[in-house]
Amino acid sequence: MSKKHIVLNLILFLFTTATTILISGITIDRLIEPLRLGYFGVICYKIFLSYCLYLLIIWICKKSISLFHKKIFLYLYIALITGFLLSRHSDIALINLQLGKIDDYSVLTLIGNMFMFLPVSYLMKYLYKIKTMYTILFISISIIILEVLQYILRKGCLDINDIILNIFGAVLGVVLYNV
Repeated sequence: MSKKHIVLNLILFLFTTATTILISGITIDRLIEPLRLGYFGVICYKIFLSYCLYLLIIWICKKSISLFHKKIFLYLYIALITGFLLSRHSDIALINLQLGKIDDYSVLTLIGNMFMFLPVSYLMKYLYKIKTMYTILFISISIIILEVLQYILRKGCLDINDIILNIFGAVLGVVLYNV
């Protein structure tokens, strides 16, 4: 990659970052405000949005996105999930091991939990060609670790229903990849 190419990509990324900060400050921040994210979560979502805009511009110009950029997208998506789950302003440290106890769940929460890890499993299979069983095992362990960390850090509830819905979404991502 030439020096000129690197400089142009850097300028493009800085432009998309500035645009994202401006747009999110006007509109999108209001949508995520109910999530009560800490600084890490807000930074993760702004970087992720900025990178999505960057990829969109690259795709429009080149009609393709490199494997390198796809891998960066996966890592930023994982950072986004981590930021959303572990940076909320909360002092809740509950454990729910009762299956089906979803009294306080909204439909959006159920759908979000179900589809949160779908892109991760799909992209892991697509980008790294990892065997299905290892993909599901790795993501399942990661989900359990994130749930336990939410409890330890008092950022949310360690909930068996969240774990099951997240793993279901990861399995769905693998199934969609294999279709």
